[in-house]
Amino acid sequence: MVEFLGLPGAGKSTLAREVIELLAGNQYETYNYEQIFKNRNITRKWSSAFIYYCKNFGLVFYLLLYTLFSSPINPVILKYNIGRFLKLLELIVMLELSRRKINLSSLMIFDQGIIQCTWSITSKGGGVNKKLLKKALSKKKQIIPDIIVYVDIQARVAAARIKERDSKTDFDHLTFEKTKALFRVQACYYRAILETIKEVKDVTVLVVDGNAGVRDNIDYITAFIKDIIEETVNSKNGNKNKK
Repeated sequence: MVEFLGLPGAGKSTLAREVIELLAGNQYETYNYEQIFKNRNITRKWSSAFIYYCKNFGLVFYLLLYTLFSSPINPVILKYNIGRFLKLLELIVMLELSRRKINLSSLMIFDQGIIQCTWSITSKGGGVNKKLLKKALSKKKQIIPDIIVYVDIQARVAAARIKERDSKTDFDHLTFEKTKALFRVQACYYRAILETIKEVKDVTVLVVDGNAGVRDNIDYITAFIKDIIEETVNSKNGNKNKK
């Protein structure tokens, strides 16, 4: 599982889409956000979701505490963060149910996945409670991506891109300067989340320059993912031969 992370305007969606197209063109079986997280047949299975929540109560409990203790004392933002918490639970369940239906060797590549949603709980203010996040993720390590592509970009560049967009965003009510200041803080939150993830699971983190040319990044990321896949396959084959 591969997830793209980065500030709004960093280019996550464009990079993820292009990488998926390149890998699919090279005969890799890939699944994107639309195919997994917006599958209506899966989201209707509320009974499966309820059973999952019961079986993984520790995960749900610590994620809720993480949401509450990472939120500022502001009822409006707290309400928003609770909404993100519920969305996070939905994403986790859909991911787990989807895994049962697709080939285990398939690639799932997301630009709006579980870790990005975890970060969004802090996107309007608050902070990252690393202790509670670590406890939550330790309860279900398989929801953590195996490869994280962090699209690093300067806060002022991300803010400028957001302000230039025609579509509405959650930051439209903020001035450019306030958006830039918020993004600087959010970049720190990303790093805090990545540090916490590394304490829980041995993940591969690839940092790319969001200011670089899209084509350069796409080729670099695609080649990197292919190398990881090849190493994994060779490792599995080596273990089989030993047996």
